[in-house]
Amino acid sequence: MIRAIDHSVNIVAYEKNNKKYAMCVAWATHISPEIIICVMGPQSVTGRMLEKNDIVGFSNLSINQKAIAQKIGDVKAHSPEANKLDGVDYVNENGAITINGARTQAVCKVLDKTRIPGIQSENITCLQIIKASVNENVKALHIADMH
Repeated sequence: MIRAIDHSVNIVAYEKNNKKYAMCVAWATHISPEIIICVMGPQSVTGRMLEKNDIVGFSNLSINQKAIAQKIGDVKAHSPEANKLDGVDYVNENGAITINGARTQAVCKVLDKTRIPGIQSENITCLQIIKASVNENVKALHIADMH
């Protein structure tokens, strides 16, 4: 059985109602230069709290940020009970939280959230990139690097 199809490790993080939320998304990709689609698991408080028009941070982690991926991706520590960002170097720009040192740091607007009929276990979220910066000098962290 395939454990996971390899792709990069991406973080969605934001502050809402004075609480910080952060998660590793299950999967993300561009569908156009300014639109990202990502899948968030149903256990995610971070994903459930997102609403249309929210502003969030999207970080494509760099190869040297494995510890950050493990900390934020810890499924036993759910936001907002656990501060997944404690000890993580990040920027909070009007509620959009991006991880410093990430390969890509983007401020995004939530365009929509939906589910695929018959698949109740995942949330599909569409993000519009408002602004972004890319560090071309570092490689992206991939799921295959986590094992």
